[in-house]
Amino acid sequence: MASKAQIKAAARPKPVPAPAAALAPAQAQPEPNLLRAPIDGLNPEQREQARVALLATIQESIAGLHTCRLQDVAQFVDIVENDAGCTTPAESFITSIVNDHYREEGLTPELAAWEIERPDGFRISFRDAIDTGKRFNAMYPKLMNARQSPKPEPMKEAAAAQPAASSESPRRHERCHSENMAAIASRLSEFTNDFDSMRLLAFIDILQDESGLLTPLEHLVTDLVGEYCHRGVTPEYVEERSQDFRQEFEEAMRLTRLFTAEYADSIKAAPASAAA
Repeated sequence: MASKAQIKAAARPKPVPAPAAALAPAQAQPEPNLLRAPIDGLNPEQREQARVALLATIQESIAGLHTCRLQDVAQFVDIVENDAGCTTPAESFITSIVNDHYREEGLTPELAAWEIERPDGFRISFRDAIDTGKRFNAMYPKLMNARQSPKPEPMKEAAAAQPAASSESPRRHERCHSENMAAIASRLSEFTNDFDSMRLLAFIDILQDESGLLTPLEHLVTDLVGEYCHRGVTPEYVEERSQDFRQEFEEAMRLTRLFTAEYADSIKAAPASAAA
């Protein structure tokens, strides 16, 4: 026979679960940072969404750029399209340091030096590419001599033909701007690799932030892209430019410390950077 305590327990009303509508809504997942998100970790649906978002952001970002900056973007598109790893050492080096800036804690002189001197870095890859070219030409002289000279790369041809911005007439400036926009749009339509789109968006972000010596990383990357399109990037140029980068980096740190100490309250009150 049940006890009084058991009878009371059975008669006590049981708690009714809250209806689904009353439950706290699930926290919305934050939008991934397209400049830093690991694309290779996304599923096919997410990759397609990222691709659409990347292309839309690129188109929006370049719309208001100056003609010279558009040319920089076109040059970087050319570099990304021609990047085939260690067989294209200059292209691989430039895209690597852009990736380092967004996937690491920011490009430092030490990280740039490592990209040059590591076992499969720029210096060794550049030397190997020269050796490979010599061997190929020696092995297939008839084939190489019979082959027609390659047509000039459109981006490099435009870089060589375009005069300094200060000497442009308004009409020529407008024409160059339109031509650069058309060239970029044409290349973007051929992009099928999400990584390429992400690297291009990263370069546009660097380009928009570039302020010469005050932004040493941005200054280095834009210089390398310009050198690539005008004369070609060599280990000697990178080594010389890396020394400048180290000096600019240390000076930027010094000035930032001074500014931070002088305007600590203003920095604390400022809104967080969207790029962080």
